[in-house]
Amino acid sequence: MTFDRIPVIGRDDDIADILTILQKDTKLLPLVGPPGVGKSELAYQVAKEGKRLRLFSSVKIINLESKTSTEEALEEIYKELKGITQNRPMLLILDNVEHLPGIVELLHKNILINQEGLSILITSHVSITTSEKEVNPLEVPPTATLRSPLFHFIMPIPPEELQTYDAVQLFLEAVNVNKKPDKKLRITEKNAEAIAAICIGLDGLPMPLIMAASWIDELTPQGVYDLLTEGKILNEAYEYDDDTEHRQSIGKLVAWSFNRLQPSAQKILRRLALFDGPCSEKAILAICTVDDDDLPKEAGELRAILRKLKSHRFIFYANHFAHIMHNTVYTFAKEMLIKEEKEKDVKKFIRLVTNFANYYHRLLAEAITKKQMKKEPERILEIYSLLFHKEEWNFRLAVNIMRDIQEHIINTEMAKAGIDLKSDLANPSIKRADVARKYSNFVVELEEAGKIPYLHSTEILTNVVVGKLLFTQINLKDRFWLKDAYTELAEPHDRTVTIFEDREIDTLRLLLDEDEPNVVPIHYQLLED
Repeated sequence: MTFDRIPVIGRDDDIADILTILQKDTKLLPLVGPPGVGKSELAYQVAKEGKRLRLFSSVKIINLESKTSTEEALEEIYKELKGITQNRPMLLILDNVEHLPGIVELLHKNILINQEGLSILITSHVSITTSEKEVNPLEVPPTATLRSPLFHFIMPIPPEELQTYDAVQLFLEAVNVNKKPDKKLRITEKNAEAIAAICIGLDGLPMPLIMAASWIDELTPQGVYDLLTEGKILNEAYEYDDDTEHRQSIGKLVAWSFNRLQPSAQKILRRLALFDGPCSEKAILAICTVDDDDLPKEAGELRAILRKLKSHRFIFYANHFAHIMHNTVYTFAKEMLIKEEKEKDVKKFIRLVTNFANYYHRLLAEAITKKQMKKEPERILEIYSLLFHKEEWNFRLAVNIMRDIQEHIINTEMAKAGIDLKSDLANPSIKRADVARKYSNFVVELEEAGKIPYLHSTEILTNVVVGKLLFTQINLKDRFWLKDAYTELAEPHDRTVTIFEDREIDTLRLLLDEDEPNVVPIHYQLLED
């Protein structure tokens, strides 16, 4: 499928590079990349430029998506090449070959050996040979954090600067195609953040960007952004003069690749949506594979699945850490997690979420004690820097889940015991210290009875703070850094705390801060009944 009315953006270097490679000794070059990155369109533009430069006398394009076997695909190729004059420079484009095992070897053995002037470009979202050209998403505006940008701040960028990013340029070109000048969408101070967020949230992938552009007239940039943040963009219909089913929505675009995975790989990808950033192999084994006979229990078996997901461009995977590659894939995986696991077996799903919270909470609780915190601050930095180097946001999410569990149990037990904490706090005749002591004693009784998990509140929030500081590169040698940052993170109101506040006061404060914003609101959708 080509988009003749939309100019090619950000691919000039790729086109020149591919033509250079094909003019050398390489006669077969795979173009690989995630679904929607524009592999097919890039191949077509290479053909167009190659003909313009008279590098090829002819071009043949064969879409192999519907072929069910490699043998059937080869028969189609033989048929198309029949009668072609040998030794004349020709470019053959074979589109969508990821489902055809052994296709590269057979092309070398049966086609290229008999066609001296033939060059072949093939497109695939799966790595199929060691020598290939990676097609990357277009450049997007920067974000203010290292996490998934959909749920964090977009760095403020002036409209004139925003238009310099390739993804934004393509989005605007697609929105304004065939429009009169006075009807074209332009970036303003009002819509700049929404447009930037759309381009970031769709990962700079050309196909999803073009789909989203088609909805702007009806929904406005803010409306499309709302679809993104609400996780509803996957199934929004897209109409184009093409009957290819997997290009009818962003969800179908991802599903077309997802459905080619083995069931165990599909399940692991779904469960990776539980994580809020990079996660270790150990975490995946401890959280995602327990209580499930279909999934591997050994690290070697898990690595094989993770390598497969990486080769399919679903995840980043290196140095024993994995992370879902794109927001579109993350949104799809989360939707499938809810549909295939939560809705079918809610008890098993709750165990999965509990596994997640328990795993990270246990790491935090085992890493440090209050005594160590007071006496060995330098050692604490070393421990926390290792803990938070990759998985800061998973720790944050686990803390929030455990606090939710704890708060729910405590509130339920207080209601049973007839304790009205808010009324006591509103009573001017009762000192806050007495309220805190009463509450603390009650919580201790619940802990001793084994009814609630003890969260080590101060220690955990200190962990969160240190992780935040490491990412923002605040001077860790300053002895005042901990208190100031702790206050910034844990205190949304104008109250002052010290880092070594008594546990009962700290716990009380946490439960009173009802207006504290959710750090990771998207995951709470998973826990709703």
